[in-house]
Amino acid sequence: MGDNKIVRVVVLMEEAFKIFASNLVAAGKHVGIEMIPFIVPNDKVTKLLQDKFESFMSKNQSDTVLVINDFKNKNEYFLKESFFGKYKCYLWFWDSMHRIELRQDRLYKYKKVSSFEIDDVEYAKSTFGIDIDYIPLVAGESFCLNPVESNKNRSIDISFIGLVPKNSYRLQLLNRLAIHCKEKGYNLKLYGHFWHWNNWYQRVTGKIKFRLRYPVLAQYVENRFIQPEEAVEIYRNTKVNLNIHIKEHKSYNCRTFEVIGNNNFLISSEQEEANLKLVSGIHFATYKTDDEFIRKIDYYMQHGDERNRIASTGGEQVRSIYKMEHFIKQVFE
Repeated sequence: MGDNKIVRVVVLMEEAFKIFASNLVAAGKHVGIEMIPFIVPNDKVTKLLQDKFESFMSKNQSDTVLVINDFKNKNEYFLKESFFGKYKCYLWFWDSMHRIELRQDRLYKYKKVSSFEIDDVEYAKSTFGIDIDYIPLVAGESFCLNPVESNKNRSIDISFIGLVPKNSYRLQLLNRLAIHCKEKGYNLKLYGHFWHWNNWYQRVTGKIKFRLRYPVLAQYVENRFIQPEEAVEIYRNTKVNLNIHIKEHKSYNCRTFEVIGNNNFLISSEQEEANLKLVSGIHFATYKTDDEFIRKIDYYMQHGDERNRIASTGGEQVRSIYKMEHFIKQVFE
């Protein structure tokens, strides 16, 4: 891919990741790569969709495809074997390779494989005998465009946005937090997928069951999908934003950079990523234990000047080195 050549890339992704599509497109424009998303329903692989994808490639006159996660249904990968001979195929994992069913022979057919999870570099080498690159999934343009002034009046005390599976660590920690916030009188907002909403029956019965099991937590939950534009505003209007990583992940996720990018304060679970250029206590705050999680929330709720100073310093750092446009070219090099 020459630096002076306009490159057109079709991005093949499942619906679960479509919230990143617009920021991926914007990042590509900054570096001269036209990114065109082709979004597939989750866990759906059919000949009709595969044929539509081929037509889409032809219509957009592209010979290059970036696949997010090499997804499949129970029996079949979406990217057919024949596609490797027709297109230049690149693979970028936005979930840990440990959590995805993979085939060694397919990984070798990609021109390059990358992962947002730094632990996958060693895992890919030891398990599949393949060298991959670590490329973090960082802040898209919309999360860095409007840095918040330090004196902004933020109406939400504490917020969290994310998937919260049944019986998960996230759920148990947020339940403890909700009880604590009720005792302290904090204005807590929790957004995301707490129970299924595929149809009216799931929405109604799920809500009833959740309220019975978690009566305090349910008072703070908005069980719905949050668009990126709304997430930006929630982060901007929150004093203390939260990031609770999935236990299997070792790297910092995209929420880390998305929150901080507009000068918003973040408390995140501490990860094992040694080369992160964000420092706890300077650019954001981290915790190791559940007790420390609660203590730091209380501390930063009571120390607004320190909280705002950290948020501003962190925002400058993310906008300097952790915008998506800084990494997108590496996927193809």
